[in-house]
Amino acid sequence: MPRLRADDLHWLERARLKNGSPVSLIDLSLRGAFFEVASRLRPGDLTELELVGDDRRAITVGRIIRAEIAAVRTDGIVYRGACMFDGPLPWTRRLAPAPMVGREPVIHRDVSFRPWAGCSEARLVFRHGPRLSGFTRGFQGSQGTIDLWPSCTAGAGEKQVVPLALLRSLVIIRDFDEAGAPLTLDPHDAETRQQVEVVFSNNDRVSGGITGFQKGDLGFWVLPVNQQEGIRVFAVSSSVSEIRVFSAPDEAVPVAALRIAT
Repeated sequence: MPRLRADDLHWLERARLKNGSPVSLIDLSLRGAFFEVASRLRPGDLTELELVGDDRRAITVGRIIRAEIAAVRTDGIVYRGACMFDGPLPWTRRLAPAPMVGREPVIHRDVSFRPWAGCSEARLVFRHGPRLSGFTRGFQGSQGTIDLWPSCTAGAGEKQVVPLALLRSLVIIRDFDEAGAPLTLDPHDAETRQQVEVVFSNNDRVSGGITGFQKGDLGFWVLPVNQQEGIRVFAVSSSVSEIRVFSAPDEAVPVAALRIAT
């Protein structure tokens, strides 16, 4: 079972034992962890590890299979231990094996896909973290800028023009018809498309159905399977490090990967 080193676990916000002792992870896999903690560990002991990441909390029961003293400090003893879980963690894609090296997938372009040409509520995510909310009108993704207004009815003088080069992604929250009513979309539309996980250069990720991509594109659209964060995401190619392709929405292991930026 592949393990990810602590340096690759940026998405994990907290790790601790049930008794509250904070855990310093050395590496982590779907079914085990190697960590240090200021609590006594003995081989054979049952343990409960709480992990929090990606707005998800998991408490997993396991057994210590190896333990040793890692350091003796003035404030106590630090133990190092390996734990095997009774069941897998829920982050199957985060902790999946690395994609196949040297195999570039073919990402098909859906020529029938057309983003909504009317008004849409949007959230701009900048490359270095800040976000800006507003409304855009008919953004298609082929131009190098995005126009943003404070409302669907705002005038031309209230428009902001934002270069795509400054952004990591554009998230479309919802679309509105000409009367200003939210449009209803088919949530299963994302599942009928080629399934991918987009990995940004800061290690943020979005999963869903891709509408097409070719090297040289300014960006590309992804329809998230989980629409709580938005109905469409336009990923700016210069901020994407990799597109991982899966065979199905619930598949844990990618079949291939396409590297975009270094």
